Order: sequence, then structure tokens, then C-alpha cells
Amino acid sequence: MDADDFPTTESAMREGRQLSLEEMNQASQEAGDAFVANLARIEAAYAEHADEAFIGRSPERIATVTVGIDLRPRGVEFRHKELMRQFDRETVAEELTAAFRDARAQADERRREIAEAVTRA
Repeated sequence: MDADDFPTTESAMREGRQLSLEEMNQASQEAGDAFVANLARIEAAYAEHADEAFIGRSPERIATVTVGIDLRPRGVEFRHKELMRQFDRETVAEELTAAFRDARAQADERRREIAEAVTRA
């Protein structure tokens, strides 16, 4: 490096700074565009796996919950027909919540696998 590598005037310094900002803005825009395109590919991959379902079970096995890859509930089944007579509301609520969490954890793990596969491709 020598003295010619450094801007000597205030206007040259401003010009260099402006170019740097423009380059950073362009790089930021390109990174944002790539991120959005990647998200679109991931969402398309999720749509290809729309038929996948995940079953969550409650700790006491009084309920099972099915959710899709989109994390929306598809069904709830109870082991006992007269559930509310055998268990109090709080217990049923805790069991259902646990079943939903179990199913969602499975779906989230599958979503991560799909996203990683799409990102690597």
C-alpha cells in the first residue's frame, strides 16, 4: 500500500463512503431476496408433505391428538367415552395440552428436517 491507496480530499472520502453504502445496500437486498426465495422453496416443500400427520399422546394415554405438517389439528380422540366423569377438567386440559405439545414437537422436528434438506439442495 502506498499513499495513492487512500483518498486525499474530503470529496473523495465522501464518494468512497457513498459507494460503500450502496454496495452494502445492494448486498443486503440480494441477501434478503435469497432469504425470501429460500422460504418460498421451504413452504413449497411443506406443501408436498401436506399428507403427513403426527400423533401426540397424553402422558396418561387418555387422549391422542393428530396434527398436520402445517401444525393445524386434524383430530382428537379420547380413550374413554365418559371422560369427564372419570377425570376432572384440569386433568383433561393438562392431558390435551401435553398431547398437542407431543404432536407439535414431532411436526416441528419433521419441518426442520424438510427445511434443512431444501436449504442444502
